This record gives sequence, structure tokens and C-alpha cells, in this order.
Amino acid sequence: ISEAVKAKLNEARELIRANKSKLAVNKLSELNDNKLTDVEKALKYNLKGVTLFNLGEIDKSIMNFEVAEKYAPQGTQLYSQVQLNMASGHFKLSQFNELRDRLKKIDKKSLSDQEKKKYAQLALAYGNKIQNHSMIVSSTLLLMADAKTFSEIQNSNLYEPLKESFGKLSQGQKIDLLEEFNESKNLGVAQL
Repeated sequence: ISEAVKAKLNEARELIRANKSKLAVNKLSELNDNKLTDVEKALKYNLKGVTLFNLGEIDKSIMNFEVAEKYAPQGTQLYSQVQLNMASGHFKLSQFNELRDRLKKIDKKSLSDQEKKKYAQLALAYGNKIQNHSMIVSSTLLLMADAKTFSEIQNSNLYEPLKESFGKLSQGQKIDLLEEFNESKNLGVAQL
């Protein structure tokens, strides 16, 4: 990424932090696509999509995320971020099939801790919507990953729905979930 593009993106981020989102969109529009690399285009349109999302222009934000998706290299953190952002837009519009499709494209390991929480919140909402108990348990465990004590887990408003959904899983599904979290230090898994 060139220094000039990095500077424009940072200027746009500063405008967003200062609650000047429309100015941030204008700043991003100053970047000429014909002079940008694919990754720079992906960064531009992802940030523009986030800005439009924050302005409540969800349809426009999704269109920008779709452009970003075309340029973001698959298997990268940027690609997963774009998918997560699109999933958020589809959730806001109650487009649950599209939400599901986007969630499937995300490599959770490439996400930051904050992005993993956002992913887990979307997955939990979708899991509850379609009554997918495996998804409910997995996403709830991700949301409880920071719990330090068993009492913290038991006092969470997520604990009873977690237990209830876990009880509805088959033995095979329970084993799959335990294997999914095998490498983690998630106390919620031990609590189950």
C-alpha cells in the first residue's frame, strides 16, 4: 500500500472518529481507482462501506463491501473483515440467507478479538433465528471466551440458553464442538 493511499485512508478514519462521516466518504472518493492496487481498492471500498453503514445507508454500504470483496485477496484478514461487514449489513436488513452465506466465508482465526465478538454476536442472532443449537453453543462460547471464573459464566445471561442448546445436541455434535474449542482456554467449555 502506497504512502499516499495510506495517508488518505488515515485521514478518512480521523474524520470518522470526529463524527464527520460524510466528509470521510468524500475523502475516500478522492482516491482514483485507476491508480490503486487491488488491495488499496479493497481497503477504500471496505472503509467507505463501514462509513455508509454508520450513516444508516445499509444498501449502499453493502454495494461498497461487494466491490471490496472483488479486490480483497481470499484467505486474508481483509477478506474476512469484508465478509463480516457484509454479514452485518445483511443482518440489519433481515437478509438471513445472505448473512449465513457471508458467515461461512469468514476465517475466524484471521479476525481480531473485537471482530471475533462481532462475528459471534451475528452467528448467535442467526443461530437463534433458525434454532441451530450447534451454532448457538459455538457462538455463545466465543462470546464467553474472556470469562475468568465459573461464577462469571454461570451469572451470564447467556449461560442458561447455552446449557439448554447444548442439551439438545447429539453426542456427535457435542464431540465436534468440544474438538472445535479443544485448543482454547475457554472456561465455558469446561462448564458444559
